[in-house]
Amino acid sequence: MKKKYIFIGILFLLMSISLFLYFQVTASTKLEGIENFPSSYQPYLKELAKKHPNWKFTAMYTNLDWTYVINQENVFGKNLVPKNYSDAWKNTTPGQYNVEVDAGWVDSSRQAVEFCMDPRNFLNEARLFQFEGLSFDVHTNNLDGIEKILYGTEFYNTKVSYLDANGNTINMNEKYGDLILKGGQTSKVSPYHLASRIKQEVGPFLSHSSISGKVDGFKGLYNFYNIGATSSAEPMGAIKNGLQYAKDGKGASQATKDKYLIPWNTKERAITGGGIFIGSSYINVRTKYHLFTKI
Repeated sequence: MKKKYIFIGILFLLMSISLFLYFQVTASTKLEGIENFPSSYQPYLKELAKKHPNWKFTAMYTNLDWTYVINQENVFGKNLVPKNYSDAWKNTTPGQYNVEVDAGWVDSSRQAVEFCMDPRNFLNEARLFQFEGLSFDVHTNNLDGIEKILYGTEFYNTKVSYLDANGNTINMNEKYGDLILKGGQTSKVSPYHLASRIKQEVGPFLSHSSISGKVDGFKGLYNFYNIGATSSAEPMGAIKNGLQYAKDGKGASQATKDKYLIPWNTKERAITGGGIFIGSSYINVRTKYHLFTKI
């Protein structure tokens, strides 16, 4: 989806954290160590390091100006907040105030954008994990960690089976954790993020319509991340839109479909291809799509 909703995203930490905080220096340079952050960050990070000495903090420099970035983000309809939020969070410009850009969501205020884009507001144990490094890390990403994320869901320690387009059941020797790990390796996206994203998008049950393979008109198709699942007034409209993307990329070029392994007519293609989409659209495009802060 093109819209970006302002929220505090808490991701899972299992072994160590690469914390990417951004400010103006040479683009794309990454330096590990608290001393490489601006002085205003360091007291918060040092306090966290005392409590969690195994956490690693890495500063990434983007060479992007704070005011420029906020101006680009503070465009009507680009960042949304729930309509029931206080006016301090909402755009109060006449003609734009409380206009629902999406059902129940309205345009955010500049103040809200600035607050959410300044990492210093979230350098604590509860809020920190939104900055966890989301690229694949061979040293920290492993099957055991994935299974810990999947625990309590029907994906946990479960072998994969799925329906093909003819309704035949295909049983695999691999578990969901295995496919997620391979998907992370191929897409260069953290499999911990992929596992967490699956839980967020389709919940704990294998029967979710996006991954059941049973939806009329889209049998044998799967979309674990609800990519392209834009809202619609039609019954099950969002799910059908997502499955349409799984079927043909919604009119994407053949090159794009090949890149994302579309059609997603097996669960492995859906998990890996969707991971490639996520990585290509955001996580692996570091110089364009990251948070920024003033110093």
